[in-house]
Amino acid sequence: MVLKLSENALLEIFDEGGLIFVFADCRMIDLDKMTTDIVNKLDGEKTLQAVARELAKEKDMPLTRAKTEVQKPCLELERVGILQKSPDRFNTNTAVEVQYVQNPKIVVNESDHNNGAILFNPGTNRVKTVNQVGWYIWQNCSVAKTAKDIIAQVKNAFEDVPHERVAKDVQDFLSHMSSNDFIQEKCQDRNK
Repeated sequence: MVLKLSENALLEIFDEGGLIFVFADCRMIDLDKMTTDIVNKLDGEKTLQAVARELAKEKDMPLTRAKTEVQKPCLELERVGILQKSPDRFNTNTAVEVQYVQNPKIVVNESDHNNGAILFNPGTNRVKTVNQVGWYIWQNCSVAKTAKDIIAQVKNAFEDVPHERVAKDVQDFLSHMSSNDFIQEKCQDRNK
């Protein structure tokens, strides 16, 4: 997920933290130092996962803790309208193209009975069971691909799935899998 400060809000940074002023209803929200650092990193291009990686490196903390530190306040600030989702990153007209690729550290156990698989992330100690479509997406992320490419492949492979649902379901799956570090996001500049 990619978030940025709402156009109706302003962040003021101080040594001890920060203050967000919301123009629409003249609210002021006091932020602690950690949340201020996180919000300041939200540029509308970095994923929450990328921000968590930066935070983990800067604060010398485990990535799993950094992800929690990032996700909790960001989701709450999005819920109250202070943060907003960045414009559709799946739009082919954007200069930055996001590609998805398997996290190479994931341990896979294929499940014969439902054509799915069980994925284990030793870095976070998390397990994810994926169905046939999820397994198909996972396999197709063995090399970096854009969401647009993955959506087209899913539509071709699973003709019985309503095409109008495919894009949203694939995007939701990629977002969930990347936020839990099963799939990694790589940003490529399309102008290079």
